[in-house]
Amino acid sequence: MHLQRFALICLTLLTVLCALPLNASATSGLPNVATFGYGARVDIWGQDVISSIALASDLGLDWLAIDVDWNRHWPSLQNTANFSPLDVALQAARYEQISVLLTLINPPPWALTSTGPDVAITLAVLQAIVNPYTDVIQAVELFPGANSAAQWGAAANPSAYLGLLQSVRQGFDANGYNIYLVTSVEPLQEPSTQGNLDDLTFLENLYTLGGAAYMPIVGLRFPTVIGAPMADPDKTNHFALRHYENIRQVMLSHQHETGLIWITGFSWPTSGLADPAEPLSLPATPALQAQWTNEALQLLRAQLYIGAGFFSNLNPNAANPNLPALLNIGGGIHPACVPISQYAGGIITSTSWTPPLAGLTPTAAQAAAPKYIHYPEKPRK
Repeated sequence: MHLQRFALICLTLLTVLCALPLNASATSGLPNVATFGYGARVDIWGQDVISSIALASDLGLDWLAIDVDWNRHWPSLQNTANFSPLDVALQAARYEQISVLLTLINPPPWALTSTGPDVAITLAVLQAIVNPYTDVIQAVELFPGANSAAQWGAAANPSAYLGLLQSVRQGFDANGYNIYLVTSVEPLQEPSTQGNLDDLTFLENLYTLGGAAYMPIVGLRFPTVIGAPMADPDKTNHFALRHYENIRQVMLSHQHETGLIWITGFSWPTSGLADPAEPLSLPATPALQAQWTNEALQLLRAQLYIGAGFFSNLNPNAANPNLPALLNIGGGIHPACVPISQYAGGIITSTSWTPPLAGLTPTAAQAAAPKYIHYPEKPRK
């Protein structure tokens, strides 16, 4: 598997991904922190990445969630890894002084075994990414939706996943990384398909195997949400926002009362059945979408066992611009930014926001790729 080259590349990553750390304080949403954490996901392959991170700062967000598409950054051992888009985003998060939830997804074929991602290789790659950004990356989400074969890279395997979780925890501890691990499941359209496990069943198995000690935060990431915020999370709709209640019941049945839930990805519904009597079941206008977001945040922040919620996404998706986004294509922001900013303590009170002139610019960031970029320190808040 060209292990010598692999080790050399990891060493190179550790060298080039370097910057001076800043002192970090406890971030809202973490265990033993009483305040709810507000976050949003940024698509580093999408549009207006730097502007969207500046928007996150003005919204008052505590967290950015960033997907690390491993296969896209490093599809083959024959080629040098290119993590420069990730570096751009992490440098911008550092500049804006926003904590990051790093989400590792899509393992490449060369890093897979018959039971899932190779543990040693996964840990080496994570350490290479995290090492220069321990001041910024405060949590790591390991393969959300590992209960599906598509996300895990093999048939869902709670035992193998727990082994990876344990090894990463031990590796982080050995390096002195004070970083939380988030174990996230996803509701599935077809949980009975070969290789998949229902998210609740997968979580049950993790607890039965003794995983509670390694899961201070249980994540729930929605590929889509169906229905109004208060829609009943019955057995026929695991895509209701309140599906977190089912997750909590599994946690409590295994005496994991101290564990937190993070909603690591959610947005207003874009599919389902429209109901004239309940316009929020499929909000069709920006005003209704803003109302849906407002009610969703009210609901999430009221649950003491939910530590944080991450809206998907900050910026438009390049491949599918019709997906929900807080930053509009061509400028301007979605009305949902106003309630988010009100809850998070931001400065945005209308949709007239424009990116600040000072600080980082998309032009400077993109022009420097694929080199690793190190921006000047922003004055502390």
